Amino acid sequence: MLGRRRNPACHRRTAANFAANDLSDAALGGPIALEDGLFVDGYGRALSLHGLNIPGASKLPTSPNGLSYLTEGFFEHWTVTFVGRPFPLEDALLYFCRL
Repeated sequence: MLGRRRNPACHRRTAANFAANDLSDAALGGPIALEDGLFVDGYGRALSLHGLNIPGASKLPTSPNGLSYLTEGFFEHWTVTFVGRPFPLEDALLYFCRL
């Protein structure tokens, strides 16, 4: 196999030719359609839609520190915020596009 030239026809732009962080329509397979009861992308691949797993630490507030052994601010429920959980607000669009 070494030294053999590859067939240029093998280098078509398929889903395998895109980087993992490429969120273009071509990389993602274009619009999703419903065919024979299955979700199918533009490449004809059947899609299995899944939920989103978030780590346990993401379920703690960003302020005040939600660690259970810390008592400071524990009873000040009016100051609790989850902004920035499960991911930073400025990265939200990227994470939602990945869904």
